[in-house]
Amino acid sequence: MQAFANVATAPVRRETQGGGKIYWEFRAAESAKNENKEGTTWYTVRVFQTEDPGFSKGDFIRIVGKLKLDVFMSREGKPMGVLVVMCYEAKRYEKPKSKGSELELTHKGDRGQTDGICAPGSPPKVEVTPGMGGRAPAAEQDIDEGWLALVT
Repeated sequence: MQAFANVATAPVRRETQGGGKIYWEFRAAESAKNENKEGTTWYTVRVFQTEDPGFSKGDFIRIVGKLKLDVFMSREGKPMGVLVVMCYEAKRYEKPKSKGSELELTHKGDRGQTDGICAPGSPPKVEVTPGMGGRAPAAEQDIDEGWLALVT
């Protein structure tokens, strides 16, 4: 699962009970205001790495990991649930400088540079890195857009 969210609490260093493995835990809020979903989704994010991820409250981040539901009994005896992201990648992005500007995020990976979010209606752009034989990554070439006919 992937989410773009704002960090709501400062990361806290923790250790697993069984093996003593170090991880960092914080809360993040994903806001979605579109035709399918409104409101805020809250996540507890656990980043499994020894060094501090360096996030602070208000940072805009992308989190990638496994989503799970932790269910427990509240103090009142009612069942409760918390969405937890077992995160294997977390990256901070800069917010746009001016209020009216479009949100444009880029991520530089080992397979090339891609736009994470593009202007509405424009296709994602891929910059081919040297050593790839002048072609885009296979994942970008093999996209089947036939499913679009089902949702329009």
